[in-house]
Amino acid sequence: MYPLGFVPASHRLMWSLLSLAAAGVIGIVMGAIARPMRAAGGPGIVPFELTEDSREARRILTRWGPAGRAAAVTQTYVDVAFLLAYGTALSLFCGYIGRRAGAAKLPDLRTAAIVFAWLAVAAALCDLIEDIAMLVTLAGFHPRDYADLSGPVDRRTGEQRVPNATSVQVSRFASRVKFGLIGVCVLFLPIGIGVLNT
Repeated sequence: MYPLGFVPASHRLMWSLLSLAAAGVIGIVMGAIARPMRAAGGPGIVPFELTEDSREARRILTRWGPAGRAAAVTQTYVDVAFLLAYGTALSLFCGYIGRRAGAAKLPDLRTAAIVFAWLAVAAALCDLIEDIAMLVTLAGFHPRDYADLSGPVDRRTGEQRVPNATSVQVSRFASRVKFGLIGVCVLFLPIGIGVLNT
C-alpha cells in the first residue's frame, strides 16, 4: 500500500511536480533567510544540523550572533514546509513508478517503489525530528552565558557550560538518516524509470 493514498491516481504525477516546484521555491526562500548566518562569519544551517557535539554547537551559535541565531530559528520553522514539499514529491514520484510497474507486470519493481515511497516519508519525519531538536538547542542557548568562545565555567563541575547535548546528538543522528534516505530515494528514481523503459 502506497503512502499518500488519498491523492487520486490520475493526479499523482501533477501533485508530485507541484510539490517539487514548491520545494524549489521554499529552498530559495530558505537560502535568503540564511544570509545573516553567513554574514556573521558562521556556517549555514546544514553544518549546524550535523554538529558533532555541544561544544561545536556552542561555537556555531556564538559566531552567528543574535541576527544569525534568529535567522536559524526562522529557517528551521520554514523547513517544516520544505520537508512536507520534498517528502510529498519523492513519495509520489516513487508511487508513480510503482503504478507504472504494476501496469507493466513488473512486481519486483512495484514492490521496490512502495518501499522507497515509504522511505521518502521516513526521510521527512527524520527531518521533522531534526528540526525539533535544533529548536531545543537554539532555545537553550543564552547569549549572556556565552560572552566569548571560551564560554562560562559551571561551578559544580568545573567545566564549560554548553548547549543541550541530547538535542545536538538527536539532530545529528536524524539529519544523517534523513540525508541517507533522501539519497537512496533520489537514486531509485532514474533506476526505476530506466527499468520501465527497457
